[in-house]
Amino acid sequence: MRKIIVKHHGFILMVCLLVTACGAPETKKEVKSSKSGLKSAGTKPETTFIELDRNALETLTKSDEIRIYADDDSAFIFTLNIRRVDEAIKGIRSISAYVDDSETGQAVLILRKGRLSGYMDLYSRNKKYRLAYQTTSGRYFLQEVNKDSLDILEGGEPLAPRPQP
Repeated sequence: MRKIIVKHHGFILMVCLLVTACGAPETKKEVKSSKSGLKSAGTKPETTFIELDRNALETLTKSDEIRIYADDDSAFIFTLNIRRVDEAIKGIRSISAYVDDSETGQAVLILRKGRLSGYMDLYSRNKKYRLAYQTTSGRYFLQEVNKDSLDILEGGEPLAPRPQP
C-alpha cells in the first residue's frame, strides 16, 4: 500500500508539471522604455546631430558663448550665452545659459568627463530639447522632448518680479 501512495504522489506531481508546461501561453507585455523618459507611445522624437567646439568646453566661464551648428549642413542653430559655471563636485561642472538671449530660452547643462549633456527649453517656440552625446557615433545630438510626456507640476507666480527695461 505504501508503494501505491508514493507512486500516486509522483503521478500527481507529474500531472501538475504537465498542466503548467502545456497550459495557455503567457502573453508578455512589451514595455518600451527610454533612459530619458522622452519617448511617447508610437512616436520617435526628432533627433538632429550637432557640432560644437569641444576644446572650449573645458575652459568655459561666465559670459562665454557656445555656438551650436547642425552637423549635416553646418547651419547655425543656437548660441548658448553662459550665465553661470559651477563645480560643486570635482570633475562635474554645471552650466546655466541663455539660448540666444533671455527671451528665447534657457539651457541647463552638465559637463562630465569632457562630455556635455542637459536640456534646452526654448519657451519662445514652446519646445524643449535634450542635448546628449552618442558614444557609438562619437557625436552630439539634440532630441526634441515631447512636453506631453513630462510629469510637470504647475508653478506659481515668480518670487521676484522681472525687472522692466
